[in-house]
Amino acid sequence: MVSITSDVQLWTVVSDLPGRVRVRWNPALFNVETLRHTRLVLGGCPWLLGFRINPLAGSLCIHVRSDHRSKLEELLALAFDPGGTQLEPDCEALVRSRRASRVLLHGGVCTGILLFDLLIPLPLTLLVGLSSVMIWPRILTGLRSLFKGETDYDLMELGLSGLMLFQGLPEEVLLDLSIHDGTGLMQQSMLPAEETGSPKRLLQRLEERIHLTSPDPDQKTICLSDAKRGQKYLIHAEQMCPLRSRVECGDLLVIDKRINGDWQPRWLKQGDGVKAGALVIKGKGVLSLQTELDNDPTYALLHKQQTHSGLEDNVLADDLASIGRWMNPFLLLSSGALIATGAGHAALAPLQFTPLHNWEQSVSGARLTAVADLKLHNVNIHNPNTLSSFGRVKHLVVTFSGLNHHRGINLEEHRIEDGLAEGSLVRLLSGIQSWLVEEGGPSIWADQLRKIDNPTAIDSVTIESASRRFNVVTATGERYLVEPGVTESPSTSDVPEILQPLTIFRDGNAIGRITMTVCPDDHWIQASSWLKRQGIKLHVVSTLPPKQLRTSVHSLGIPDGQIHGGCDGAKRVALVRRLQGQSQTGVAYLGYLIQDLAALELADVSIGMRVEDDSLFISELCDLTIPTNAGWIPRLIELSRRLQSTENGNFGLITTTQLISTLATVVGWIPPLQTILLADLPMLIAELHNILSVERVGYPAGDAGTQLAAFTSRHDDR
Repeated sequence: MVSITSDVQLWTVVSDLPGRVRVRWNPALFNVETLRHTRLVLGGCPWLLGFRINPLAGSLCIHVRSDHRSKLEELLALAFDPGGTQLEPDCEALVRSRRASRVLLHGGVCTGILLFDLLIPLPLTLLVGLSSVMIWPRILTGLRSLFKGETDYDLMELGLSGLMLFQGLPEEVLLDLSIHDGTGLMQQSMLPAEETGSPKRLLQRLEERIHLTSPDPDQKTICLSDAKRGQKYLIHAEQMCPLRSRVECGDLLVIDKRINGDWQPRWLKQGDGVKAGALVIKGKGVLSLQTELDNDPTYALLHKQQTHSGLEDNVLADDLASIGRWMNPFLLLSSGALIATGAGHAALAPLQFTPLHNWEQSVSGARLTAVADLKLHNVNIHNPNTLSSFGRVKHLVVTFSGLNHHRGINLEEHRIEDGLAEGSLVRLLSGIQSWLVEEGGPSIWADQLRKIDNPTAIDSVTIESASRRFNVVTATGERYLVEPGVTESPSTSDVPEILQPLTIFRDGNAIGRITMTVCPDDHWIQASSWLKRQGIKLHVVSTLPPKQLRTSVHSLGIPDGQIHGGCDGAKRVALVRRLQGQSQTGVAYLGYLIQDLAALELADVSIGMRVEDDSLFISELCDLTIPTNAGWIPRLIELSRRLQSTENGNFGLITTTQLISTLATVVGWIPPLQTILLADLPMLIAELHNILSVERVGYPAGDAGTQLAAFTSRHDDR
């Protein structure tokens, strides 16, 4: 049980309806770390049907079955009070927060001095003294660059401020500092710091969140990071096996959906091995660890930092990098030469001619504008540079389990016994699944079976350990046997089919069969068509046998060469490497299973989906996370390509306008105050250009109706 020692009310129940509870948390206790912790706890709960967090309103909506309602208070206590599971402070986020506070204070003081001077003119000597104090951070930054032997933008800024002070222009210095702090603060505020995840961070969460309960009641729970090989621990229904283990005692019914997408339940008995990630849906027992966290290959990827895409850098930026190495020293020398000749006003021109730096700021602004806009639509960009990379990929690899998170399955009923009512076999299957769900298990077959009218009332279901057969007793006393079919070519693959045909027997006689085929949802069918028009090849990988996989993804209309059945984790890595080696373009990968970890790490762009089965929060390791609406993928590719064009166009805009203002300053056509304003004007125009490019992004013409319908649908925060 969980004990709450604080006297502060952590949450208040706003509404409590059947299947849905809405609560509001205490705003005094809310912070970024608490929000992250709340998502972690709720996302890892297997019996929640869904949840949605509204950080702005401070509310949480939870969808939960009535039989689990009594456990909700305990779950909320864990979710809202980090307490004993409080993680170490996020040092990077803390540093960013403090830096933003300093920038805000500095910019506010500069602006305040200017406003005060407008109301009550201050003596020039006092203004020069105040300006000298306010440029002290810029002096420190410039000195650090000088000690490193670099002549970057910081030295240009320092030179410009010093020259204006030398000429008795303190107001211009304060204005320049205010504008600089304001633009910097805006960009920092849009950085996706809250959502950024790293393998090391995720591994730390796993270590501190997962505890093993010893079968010895006198021993305390053991943190996963401290568990050693041979350690015994208890496990029961709705728990996931964290590391490779062996059953010491007890019978467990498990599924491997979080490993390879296999929904077929199987019984494990004493001596059987249990894979890391296997979910127990029935039974309890004692397991012993066969490996430690540092040695389990399942988590090998999490022990090293995520590599970044080789496509991240803008193509134009590579060409301009060499120019920047000599441009700044040349401009500094030019300004010094003008000062030596007595042309102090003209010396301002070279120091404010910084098109390369301003263009780089424009590129960052374009990406952060898109990040902020997409976040409103529940699309999180963890790595803003992905927005430049995504438009240049030529291959998209998708794990088969990611094609249908709405669990659409085509059911075909084949009646053998004469006189059997139409739909009776499907109603029996619906009744079996409803009984399993009520007993605390997951939906083994399809979610739409819950919507079948008048499902057969079931009294009991027994799953045999060896054959996976279901012995069913209905409420009327009738007995049925539901037996999975046999894979057509069992010798060609040791991977079982996810959805085998089911043969139903009554009194020893077969009365019918049900064949089930998982099919991509409508979003994926539309996305496949749009990707083809964009020149992107869609690949599907799965552990399913090739023939069954081709049948399942037939509606996508992709060639057989892009359908990869019998594909485990190692083969997925090999596929990504082969596609990357075919050309200089990149590969994007969408996945969330344990077998997808290594391929996600290797891909140029990694994509995660916000799904309930992402128990390891693999999506936090990805470059971007999208809802279950696959239509976001072609839209993001189009956005990336438009941003790339906008970034290149902004370079010409910034260079031209700065060149004009620089020449006007040299010949003395504009005073110093206008020099500062004109130097920042191109940045304003470029930012407006960025906003327009994000707002205009869309799909190819001709699909407006279907596109609008697809992209106005919104899903919960799962």
